[in-house]
Amino acid sequence: MSAKRTAMRKLREVLRLSFSAGLAIRQISASTKISVGSIRNILKLAEQLKLSWPLPEEWDDQTLALKFYPRSDARPSAKYQDPVWLKSMGVMNYLFLRKSLWMWSMLRSNHFGLILRYCGLLF
Repeated sequence: MSAKRTAMRKLREVLRLSFSAGLAIRQISASTKISVGSIRNILKLAEQLKLSWPLPEEWDDQTLALKFYPRSDARPSAKYQDPVWLKSMGVMNYLFLRKSLWMWSMLRSNHFGLILRYCGLLF
């Protein structure tokens, strides 16, 4: 059984702590909760790839995964996808605004019964 590959955000953290902060392998292991052997393998592979910190700007997680794990699937994990808060909040704001404008127009035209029926206060 093959070992689980290290998440790209943790891999970036290992590289940053080693190259930028200059921490020892055991300190990196304590900070990231990654085994000492895995950190050694990551740093050895980074040395073979001649990487330095900071990584090139154009390297996203998929590119980094292809460099470190060339034979595995490099698609981004659905576990760490960014939420679509802005899109869903935009729809909710639109619906709220639309309902508010409708209620305002009903108030302005003296249709209180329609508003009360809409709100469920009058059957």
